[in-house]
Amino acid sequence: MKDHRIPDEYEEQLRRNSIKLNESNEQQIIIHLYIQINDANDNPPRFFMSTNMIQYDSFNRSQQQLLNRPFIIYIREGDTNGFEGLPIASDADSELNGIVKYKLIEYTNNGDPVKEPRLNITMTYDHIHSINPKLILLRSLDYEHIDDREIYATFYAIDGGDSSLTGSLSIIIRLLDMNDNPPIIMKQFTKPEQYITLPENTTLDNKPFYIVNATDADSGENSRLIYSFSPLANSLIPMKFHIDSINGAIRIREPLDYEVYSQRQFLLPIIVKDSGSPPLSCTTSISIQIKDINDNIPTLMIQENMTIPEGQLFTKPIIRFYIKDEDEVSHGKVSYSDHSD
Repeated sequence: MKDHRIPDEYEEQLRRNSIKLNESNEQQIIIHLYIQINDANDNPPRFFMSTNMIQYDSFNRSQQQLLNRPFIIYIREGDTNGFEGLPIASDADSELNGIVKYKLIEYTNNGDPVKEPRLNITMTYDHIHSINPKLILLRSLDYEHIDDREIYATFYAIDGGDSSLTGSLSIIIRLLDMNDNPPIIMKQFTKPEQYITLPENTTLDNKPFYIVNATDADSGENSRLIYSFSPLANSLIPMKFHIDSINGAIRIREPLDYEVYSQRQFLLPIIVKDSGSPPLSCTTSISIQIKDINDNIPTLMIQENMTIPEGQLFTKPIIRFYIKDEDEVSHGKVSYSDHSD
């Protein structure tokens, strides 16, 4: 009769190892010995992960090499919930000596435990009461804080033996930058109403007269900036000026004429946009005052003239004229002289 107190695997093993008390072929007595093996806590917890959970460089690595690799977790910047699943350790010992708890210790780059951890773990249990550890964030992480970009921690599994054994796994948390910072334009004027003065009738040899300087605290494509004039800009602006979309350098596209009233002053509305998805932008305006130069010759304008008969003495003015100069810089500064014999 089967003894249900003996596990099946033990009973089957004992049947194969029966003891013969009589070596005679005529008679033998077989005694079944039931041996109960008490588990000793001689196996530490171990983390086993599939290769798709570990980043590695070669496909020809041994299992031990894979186990020595850190477990890498990617978290998006600004994520507040965390709850990333962590690997589950296994223990070859019995349930009594099996894994009873997990813990996480965060370390600095120098290997010292951090004073104010950013990470912790929480435990959930499935329908068979198996422990499932998950990573949680104690605070949101900011990519612009250098220390938050890569966090080092060790994940421990501890068994329930009298002299508990521990298994460990190195974890690296890498923060993914989100486009959460708009560009910032560095002000170059001490007063917002200050103008840039440019001379008329020049292109400054195609050299930039102003460079918009902007920065973005994000990284990668999120920090790649694009400079442009606003679509709301006066139609003359893209005709007369050019802004480099990459470095923000502004040049004169074609000479300006102070004598054309609409070209004496310009307001350049500028947009700086990053390359994130969705993109973020900022705006600024640059005031430009065109400086008059002496580029127009005076013009003699006849107002009135008279015909005088020969030999007649005439004391009144016989001609009236004025001199016109389009340049403001010449107003009141025009002189003339009589070169007649």
